[in-house]
Amino acid sequence: MKQILTKEEIESKKRRNQIVIGVILAVLMVLSTAGFAFINTNFGGSSGETGKEKYNGYEFTAESNGLWSLNIQGNKFFFRYTPKEVENIFVQYVNIGNYNGKILYFDSNDSKTDREIVSLLQYYALRIQYACLEGRECENNELPVKNCEDNIIVIDESNTTEISTDNKCVFIRGKGPDKIKAADALLYKLLGIT
Repeated sequence: MKQILTKEEIESKKRRNQIVIGVILAVLMVLSTAGFAFINTNFGGSSGETGKEKYNGYEFTAESNGLWSLNIQGNKFFFRYTPKEVENIFVQYVNIGNYNGKILYFDSNDSKTDREIVSLLQYYALRIQYACLEGRECENNELPVKNCEDNIIVIDESNTTEISTDNKCVFIRGKGPDKIKAADALLYKLLGIT
């Protein structure tokens, strides 16, 4: 049998239920706001500076594909590494003008490193093609043979990560992903970022 309640008891029970529901809603709102802020900050959302890095006045943005993007004069360039990550790789003087409107040759068997360089230099070079550097063993006899009077980038496997130049030849040496690091160091130097 149901107990008969007085008007005051009904009002008191109603008020208590409203307070409990209000407290629960307030806690949910606070937790959802805190959760959103946590997710947005830790996973590259727009509320914080996560996903952005500044270097020498340039702003790099972390992309969802793991690359860093940089906008220069309306062009968006992509890099695997930030300038800070490649600071320890010395690059001799190089000039983007050496490639502007000219043919760029590659002597390389490393397509990942090639793509890293081509992604930027395609905007400057007249055309880009593979060739063999004179005096080196060439796997493809159909490729033209070029020397250091031509713009040629040579990419080699080596235990030492380095970039060196000889006239118009640029030599990138490294082991595995270090070659891409060296390529990014070269590109930053060409763009005048480092």
